[in-house]
Amino acid sequence: MSSQSKIPLLEKNAAPAESVALLEQIEKGLGKIPNIFKAMAHSPTALGTYLALSGELKKSSLSPRLAESIALAVAQATGCRYCLSAHTVIGRLSGLSDEEMMAARTGQPADAKERAAVALAREMVQTHGNVSEAARQAARAAGLSEREQLDVLVAVVLNLFTNFFNHYADTPIDFPKAPNLPQ
Repeated sequence: MSSQSKIPLLEKNAAPAESVALLEQIEKGLGKIPNIFKAMAHSPTALGTYLALSGELKKSSLSPRLAESIALAVAQATGCRYCLSAHTVIGRLSGLSDEEMMAARTGQPADAKERAAVALAREMVQTHGNVSEAARQAARAAGLSEREQLDVLVAVVLNLFTNFFNHYADTPIDFPKAPNLPQ
């Protein structure tokens, strides 16, 4: 990612009126407005979609730790350095250790159910949603209910949205940069 976004970053005072309240909501929750949202602010629809989907995911059957593990796995699969960096910070706040985050990125969480959820998420990304019956059965065998599987899908969609947005915008990373995977 470059240091200059391909979509200009907007401060609240330059954002469309419909985006201002959404940016204030983000600032209240995070204490700042990350660059992704400054770029997204051009479109109240994009910003509102992100916030709505993110809000729904918080009400899902996925724990914050698992949602962050999925976010890291998706960002790794799509090569989104911005999201890897952001979710490394958020992952720590959700209680994940550096080792657990690296495990999520490589598809190897220690917990069997978490590993199955991350594997399902990775398969969703790799197959563009055309998940094999074997992957579905493996998820069920690991104890993922239909609800949990669909909530994994919601997490994947949310993270693909932000990953693709950051690729499109070339959003400058304003978080500590996530480490590369060991070779």
